[in-house]
Amino acid sequence: MEYGHAEPPIELLVAWVQLLKSDIMYAVNALNNRLNVIKHTVSEADSRNLGPDTKQALSRIKSESDRAAKITAGLLHRVHVLAPDTAPPILFEYDGSKLPPGHILLVESDDANRTVISEVFRRLGQEVTAVSNGYEAFSAMGRFEPDCIVCGVRMQYLDGRTLFEQVEQEKPHLASRFVFVTGDYTNPATIEFLENTGQPYVGKPYEMETLLGAVLAILKNRTGVGSKATA
Repeated sequence: MEYGHAEPPIELLVAWVQLLKSDIMYAVNALNNRLNVIKHTVSEADSRNLGPDTKQALSRIKSESDRAAKITAGLLHRVHVLAPDTAPPILFEYDGSKLPPGHILLVESDDANRTVISEVFRRLGQEVTAVSNGYEAFSAMGRFEPDCIVCGVRMQYLDGRTLFEQVEQEKPHLASRFVFVTGDYTNPATIEFLENTGQPYVGKPYEMETLLGAVLAILKNRTGVGSKATA
């Protein structure tokens, strides 16, 4: 299944930049605080009984900490000024189609990826339930029926392949709602499995517009019945 290439919509870019802004400001602010603590601790050190070499080393530490603290403070200011404060209302179209609201089940074993992808789709107006493996995903499907299942392939406890096969057997109407994501796309066995499912799949690292296009295709066809997604 192929999806046409298009420039990422401005709403997606703004949501992504806003997410990065939050993460960068948190990390840089934490670093700035630690540098200031080091600078203060060195300044308060009692140097009366220290040798000249140690005093010189402390002086260098204080000077470098002060310089680094000023750099991080400047970076905080630049990020705050240049990045948008909020994502605009989502009125976005991808390839001529508006993204319908939906409930996405994200099955991703990597904590960082799970957090980022969840936040991006929430900012794009989607409800997201995020889990770390297939066992948790199948349990979640007992509580609600997702409109789209963004699923990794290689996971502990219950991997994406086993989850898909279990869904085909027990909840076949949900099998057509999968979008697979994998970094194992050079493995012939993985490729064979993905192609046999008939579902879209996206390689890692994520290209957000590609993932978004695949999710859009599933959302537009989510009322269909069967184990194969229609193009």
